[in-house]
Amino acid sequence: MLRVIICSSEDLSADLAGTFVGRSGVDRFKATGLQEVRTLARAVGPQLILVDRDMPGVQRLIADLRAEPATQHRSLAVLARGYFQPVEIDLLDAGANAILRLPPDAGWDDRLQRLLRVASRQEVRLPIQLAIEAVTGPEAYGEAAAQTRNVSANGLLLETSLRLKLGQHLSLAFELEGGAHVAGRGRVVREAGAGQFGVEFVDLDETGREAIRWLVRSTRLG
Repeated sequence: MLRVIICSSEDLSADLAGTFVGRSGVDRFKATGLQEVRTLARAVGPQLILVDRDMPGVQRLIADLRAEPATQHRSLAVLARGYFQPVEIDLLDAGANAILRLPPDAGWDDRLQRLLRVASRQEVRLPIQLAIEAVTGPEAYGEAAAQTRNVSANGLLLETSLRLKLGQHLSLAFELEGGAHVAGRGRVVREAGAGQFGVEFVDLDETGREAIRWLVRSTRLG
């Protein structure tokens, strides 16, 4: 059964009633701040946390949820009424996986389903060799050593001295604990500040993905 924590100072039941979150088979838990989310997360193990964009201190709240062991690997979305606001970029940088608009539109549930498939990440520091791929031709430039901050079957967060830009494609190679070698290509999808970048895998063989999944599962069970 899907378990969802909804963090807001308002009652959003009416807004969510017609969505996947509002179905009878979903367990919903209400929280009004960080401590309540922490307590609930430890007790119920939610797959999804929804946070109201208009809550006071929302950016700090999201950053704290990403730092909290009970919530750092959960899918996290911001509920936002009205049009885009610049603060939403800061919320994504702080660790939110997505912005979901209220009132929900026809594609709301599809975006939510994709969000629920966000892969679990494992905090792990590994040396990684990367190179920025050239726009044309097979040659690469900007080769450098880097370090992962966390890794999932869908991508990783890395630290590097290279000056990367959103949309750039990278060649990646690293070795997991236990000797599994992972190599493939990725695309820069997020700037996290201080030389940190979110990278989405765009070409990674299933052996590499499964090795990462095993790392995440085994670390959690341990």
